[in-house]
Formats: sequence, structure tokens, C-alpha cells
Amino acid sequence: MVFQFLSSLFKSVDSPPVLPIVPINKCPSGVKTKFDNVEKGSRLYLASNDGIDLLKNIEIRSGKTRITLDEICDLNKDGTPKYVTLEGELTIKTSNSSYKTKELTGFLYVTTRQQAEDPTFIVHIIKDNATIKTTSSKTTVVILNTQLLNSNSKNDKTPSKSSYVTDIHQSSKDNLHFHWGVPSASWIDDTGNQFFKTRMSLERYDLQAKLTGMTEVHFEHIEPLQIPLDYWYFIAEGPVEMTIENKYVPDQSYTTTSPNTTGLIVNDSIFKQLAVNFEHDENSTGLSGFYTSSKIEKPINILMEHKFGRFFSNVDKLVCDQIVAWSPTKSKKLIITSSNTTPGSFYCQYFTLDADRLESENSEDIFKLEPNQKPSVFSTSPKIIAAFFFTDTSVTTVRRDPITNQVTTASASNPTIDPTGCKLGQVV
Repeated sequence: MVFQFLSSLFKSVDSPPVLPIVPINKCPSGVKTKFDNVEKGSRLYLASNDGIDLLKNIEIRSGKTRITLDEICDLNKDGTPKYVTLEGELTIKTSNSSYKTKELTGFLYVTTRQQAEDPTFIVHIIKDNATIKTTSSKTTVVILNTQLLNSNSKNDKTPSKSSYVTDIHQSSKDNLHFHWGVPSASWIDDTGNQFFKTRMSLERYDLQAKLTGMTEVHFEHIEPLQIPLDYWYFIAEGPVEMTIENKYVPDQSYTTTSPNTTGLIVNDSIFKQLAVNFEHDENSTGLSGFYTSSKIEKPINILMEHKFGRFFSNVDKLVCDQIVAWSPTKSKKLIITSSNTTPGSFYCQYFTLDADRLESENSEDIFKLEPNQKPSVFSTSPKIIAAFFFTDTSVTTVRRDPITNQVTTASASNPTIDPTGCKLGQVV
């Protein structure tokens, strides 16, 4: 759990969850909700577009500071959010009725003192839209969403809060990665909650699961990114610019806008089958794949379709949390399915690049095929390394445990067939 430094500090009659994120509708009416020993010098932010008349009735006390939430609800003229610097304790009290309190959609966010004092640690609250620019060599930007302006609370497939990210510009030498949640006290070292990145290292293996090569890729073209989360953050290595809107665009079936691109699928609520159609030339040479990160309770299935068939990946909580799977062939379509309506939270970054966009000096070697050989599939995760070698009539699967280095090999005279009759491989 992130932000353990507050784990024992929350006191309330209803004992709501202890987090650095405090939904204001969880603070009981007429009861003081108190945090003891909050770090002196930490900052409190409010992400809300609730009515001013209701926010006026919620009081914040910290040391000698006493304000109501309407005082920090609006943004400053330069677009930066207002905040309160805490003095070692925090008390929240509301005079709104219980009925009105339950209707509130905003939340409070408390940083650590170290984060508050760090000029490269920035918080943005998305009310309408914002252009975000960073100039430092390494910057952390926390995104706090407010209730969607066009939110339909009766539609359980529509999120209540979402970021719509477009126009990302960054040097090809720099990396940019997105994380779910909010930064922990040691956030710089956290990678388990990462779900998107602009640079990747794609590894290749032989029949003994030994590393034979690595291809560095950078995604210059990025599709609009729909991130239906209440809050998330990104770490930029080098300057970056992007636009983030308070907007949700249904994307159950999406068509990419470039043959060289990357995009993102996020599911954090009721599951619906998702599909991405890739813009591509049937005769073009290149690669494609996906990067998954998940907190799922039930399996999901990812299928990448190309001219040689389909490759099937089953993502299960018992397998691993993060997988990079790719193949030296261009995909036509990606499909995500699940037999469960609530598998949990998962993130799938998809990508496709033409051969001439690769940075590797010997990139032509990646695409060489022997007679009757089909493109292989390579999969890397913290718990398993796998390679799948296909011919017209067989598939050889090699797996290696990266901790014990134990290697297992299996061959089948006929690749597994899915209900559509396409050849499948399986990442497990």
C-alpha cells in the first residue's frame, strides 16, 4: 500500500480507509475527522468541482491555520493549484447533512514534506484542460482529476473521472513513464505501478532462452491516451509537454492514426471487450507488441492478430503483474477479452513500428526468416522469460525462470487452435 506514513494516523467514528487520498464524502457530518502527526511542512490539495456552497461548510484545521475548502477549490491565475501547508496535524469537520455529504465527488491529497519541498515535484488538478510543461532533467507530476463535466453516474461503464492526454512532445533520447496511484514516500524507486512508457528495450532469445539481442525503441507518435483514473502521476526524464483534458471519449473499438505508434487501454471498472485496429501496410516489415501492467483478480486475454495468424496471451494474477510481449511482424488488430465483468484494474500499452524506425544498427537481422519459419514471439516479465518459435506445422516454447535460470522446453506438432481456427501461442 502506498503512503504507509499515514497508515496509523486516521481517527474517525466510521474508520474510513487510511490513505493519502481522502474522499470528502467519507468525512462524516458533524464529526471531527482527525489525522495526528502528519508531517509538518507537507501540503494538502483539494481536487473538486463540487458546489462552493457545500465546500464552504467543510473546515480544515492545522495548527493555527483554519480555512474552509472553498478557499482552495479554484486554481491560481497561472493554472497552478492552491494548497495548504500543514503544521503537524489535520482536522476535517463538515456541517453538511449526511445526504449532501454523500453527493460530494472531490478528494483531498496530502504529500510528504520531502515532496512539498522538492521543486521538481509538481501537482496539477484537472478542472477543464491544462497544458503541462516540464523543463528539469527529471520531474514528477501528480495528476488529480475532478468529476467529469459530462459524467453520467447512471452508466456504470462510464468513469466518474478521467484524463484525456494528447499532444505529448519529448526528445527521443528521454523517457516518460506513467504510474497509477499517487507517489509513495520513496516514489522514485517505485516501478511496480508503472503502466506506460515512451522508450522500451525489446529482448530476443534463442532455443535455450539465452539473450541474443536487444532492440531499443522510442515511440515518437502517441495516440490520444484515455486514463479513467481519479489520480495518477508521471515521471519525465527531460523536458516534456502535453495537454490533459477533463474528458472521456468511449474507445471500445479504436483505430490508430499512424502505422508507427503506441497507445493505451485502461480498464478500471466494469469490463467490456476492447479492440484496436492498426493502420498498416500488409507488405510492410516491422514489429508490434504490448506491455501490460495489472492488479487483476480474474484473467484477461489479449490477442494480437497479424497476417500469419493470432498470438494469444493470458494475463492472470498468479502469473505476473507486468509483461512485455512482442513479435517481429506488424499486427492488424489487438483484442482484449475476459469471461468476467469485473476482472480488476489492468493497463495495456500497445505498439507497432516499421523496420526503418528502429534504432538498432542490425535491425534487419530481427526480421530474417528461414523457409517455413514464422515470426517468433518473445515475452519478458519479472517472473518468467519466454520465447515461442513457429513453423507452418509446429511451435516450440522455451521458458526460463530469471531467478533460478531453470529452462523448460516444449514442442507441439500442431500449434494450439482457438475457436476461430487461428494458430495461438500462450504466455504464462
